[in-house]
Amino acid sequence: MIKKVDQDNKDVTNSQQLSFDGLSVISLLDEIIKDASNNEINSVKHLKTEKLEDIYSKINELVEELVVEYGIDPQEIDVDDINHEVTKLALVEIIGNKNLIQTSKVSKQQGLASQKGQFGISFNVGGSGVNAATVEMKMELKSDEKIEYYDTVVQDAIGTLMDQNGGSNVSISPAQIYRKMAGLEPGEKVSSNCEKEIIESVDKMRWTRAWIDFKEQAGKHKSLSIGLEEATLEGALVQADKLTAKIGGHQKMVYYFYRPPLSYIYSQRVNQIATVESKLLETSGVGQKDVGSKTRRNTKEFICLKHFLAKEIEFMKYQKNKGQPYESRRKYETIFQTIGAENITDKQMRRLREDVDFILSLWVERAYIKEYEVYKKGRAYAGVKIYL
Repeated sequence: MIKKVDQDNKDVTNSQQLSFDGLSVISLLDEIIKDASNNEINSVKHLKTEKLEDIYSKINELVEELVVEYGIDPQEIDVDDINHEVTKLALVEIIGNKNLIQTSKVSKQQGLASQKGQFGISFNVGGSGVNAATVEMKMELKSDEKIEYYDTVVQDAIGTLMDQNGGSNVSISPAQIYRKMAGLEPGEKVSSNCEKEIIESVDKMRWTRAWIDFKEQAGKHKSLSIGLEEATLEGALVQADKLTAKIGGHQKMVYYFYRPPLSYIYSQRVNQIATVESKLLETSGVGQKDVGSKTRRNTKEFICLKHFLAKEIEFMKYQKNKGQPYESRRKYETIFQTIGAENITDKQMRRLREDVDFILSLWVERAYIKEYEVYKKGRAYAGVKIYL
């Protein structure tokens, strides 16, 4: 922790904020925290950026002020701790034009595992025959909630931001997570309601205990180069501290992430992470000729829909590149159930079909796919067929 100095007895105690009577120290510290928290730091390895180096030089000025003006023993000032705490508050506007998406079966089975609780689930991965392997998974939540598809999208955004930060621990705001999910540019305004949805999701996953055992998969699939000691994951689904800092008179909440989400780590280890261009997910300001001047707000449902379609297309492309046959059709029923749109009215169904048309027509224009068409079962619209 950053250390707080009691001016009466010079004792040093733990605190998350330094407090002094000297205006020069208060002003300097405020400048440090403001720089760390409010400025965009455009870097992959933020600990080595010019901006943070400037911040650290100011920390050195602060230490000198404490020693010279206040007579504090330099040995009582833990500079490493101060650096660490300021870094935790440093909001890095991580610049990256990619979104990483889990495609593993573990990521897809999180909802079911969270419903089963301590009883857990097991399922096969790796195909059939000698390559088939069993993965076991448990998830225990503090309440009757479950892990939903939206939570998986949040996991992918966290994993992407951490990866683009060089894999280091990093402070990330709810707004940054939302921007990455929605394909927005750094600094674009995010509503308080959208931030609230992110906070609810991250907090739920922070309190979810997860366990993933894939030793059999690691043993059978030697090409993964996973040691058996690496094939069991256990802990919080998302491991993060929730920090609140008073900066410029306003309260700012950030999460300090210690590692990627547990399911994301599994997906990384088994090489089941797809990469898409972030601009593909940007739909809030685009008008298409086949939908007039309409655009789409990035609601939870619409974000999930974009994410799911991108994941399915990436899986199809993977199979095609491997020379494997692939199913080009996706049923509306499967799409909508997966993203949590169940028991919907006919009007809601029509709107969701229009959303699918909007996304796919946009992706045709952006050359992500060649074409798509709606197919029927009998007289009813059944799904879409996607051409790569």
